[in-house]
Amino acid sequence: TRAKGREQIKHPVSQLLTHYADTHTSAFDFWEKIISDSLLYGKGYAYIERAGTRPTALVWLPAENVEEMDAENGATVYQFSPEKSGRVKANTFNFLEQEVIVISAFRGLSPIEAHKESLGLSKAALDFGASFFGSGGNLSGVLSVDKTLTDEQFMALQNAWQNKYHGNSGAHATAVLEHGIKYDRIGIPPDDAQFIQTRKMQAAEIARIFNVPAALVGLETNVSFSNVEQQNIFFASYTIAPLVKRIENELNNKLFTERERKTLEVQFDMSSLLRADAETRSAYYSTMIRDGVMTINEVRKIEGLNPTENGDTHFVPLNVIPLEKMDGYGDKISTE
Repeated sequence: TRAKGREQIKHPVSQLLTHYADTHTSAFDFWEKIISDSLLYGKGYAYIERAGTRPTALVWLPAENVEEMDAENGATVYQFSPEKSGRVKANTFNFLEQEVIVISAFRGLSPIEAHKESLGLSKAALDFGASFFGSGGNLSGVLSVDKTLTDEQFMALQNAWQNKYHGNSGAHATAVLEHGIKYDRIGIPPDDAQFIQTRKMQAAEIARIFNVPAALVGLETNVSFSNVEQQNIFFASYTIAPLVKRIENELNNKLFTERERKTLEVQFDMSSLLRADAETRSAYYSTMIRDGVMTINEVRKIEGLNPTENGDTHFVPLNVIPLEKMDGYGDKISTE
């Protein structure tokens, strides 16, 4: 940023953030890894390679291979062990705070770990569905006979029933029972257990954990353009914006020198996420400019645009005057 507006400049940091983080990783892939680590493990890490004070590369460090340790001076040291990721290396690297970019989730906690009890029900419902449909949609049951079976007869009956009527191949087979054998079903049918509703509820719970509106992941069918638009704005304002702010703060603190921070900063352009609400913003700005609350350049600043010449003038409507001058104004127009 500049004192009189914003200007996109050619800088080593700009190239790292928008083109290639290092010689092998595009900026898009880099941020995908960092943010997914942040959401899955609580924090995403990257090592800053430098030539002197100039950043030359951002190297992703898998979060599962990084351990945070407290140094004697109270600072944090990041210990990276490459061999944990499957590479044949026995070395361990220790990095100082200023050498590592750290992108945290809320308070550095993994949403999965923080909500593991809620996700446990989702896993149980998933396992039940896989087991139920894997068995051809058949519930478990009990075979009873009117006499005592030998061990050999017991195993033969169990194996015969399992092989013929269990699994997808036996889903529609008709069982013929003889010698007084009876079949009694046990367990609750999926419709009685509200299996479908439970799966939907848990999918919505996972979306809530990651603060994603249900419509964006296809959980709502009764949606319209207007409420999806509002959910998009919610997603941009309350899910993406806090994460972007954390990233901007971390990059500005670690990628620029103290002198550069006085005139330069990293800022993500989120205007595309709010374009669907451009009509509302336009009406708001028009009112603020017309009533003299804001100038054109103040509006342009909010929209991320540079100031324009003569854009600092405040305007007021011609037909709005103080009450104490109303009598004089009325006399004037009545004599013209």
